[in-house]
Amino acid sequence: MIDFDNNFLYTENPNNRNNQTKFIITNTTTFTNRFGLPIRFRDLWPGQLVRITHANFQAPSIPPQTTAFNIQQL
Repeated sequence: MIDFDNNFLYTENPNNRNNQTKFIITNTTTFTNRFGLPIRFRDLWPGQLVRITHANFQAPSIPPQTTAFNIQQL
């Protein structure tokens, strides 16, 4: 799920829907396509596979949440 208004991106393991993570999008989060070229946050869509580089910490919430540094379309 993508929440463009509040700058959140939720991911889940396609084999386990209970394994979700909420990623916080900041002003420094970068977005790239599969070739490493820059794209916009709004170029992403639900159901798309992405690779996310993120902070090492997670807030103890349900779902866990952390800050995204880079999101790459796959």
